[in-house]
Amino acid sequence: MKKDLTEIKSQWIDEAIEWIVSMKHNIRGQIWSTDAVHCWAMKDAPSPNHYGALIARMKKLGLIEEAGYKRSTRPSANGRRILMWRLK
Repeated sequence: MKKDLTEIKSQWIDEAIEWIVSMKHNIRGQIWSTDAVHCWAMKDAPSPNHYGALIARMKKLGLIEEAGYKRSTRPSANGRRILMWRLK
């Protein structure tokens, strides 16, 4: 049976959260952005908007907190300001 896009997105987000939380001992206290999530060694999101959905879910679950802003280094982001995050 073919998975629909919502199911694929939800599965990717669940796997990404599990992977990020498993890295907790490596990134605890560090400040990071979605730029970092794009670079980390997990499989690419099926769609670029999945990264925002991932952050929204982690924030809703109370896993992360805002930690300031920086300019994005990804060329596709054109230097826009992005939020920085910290695992709780």
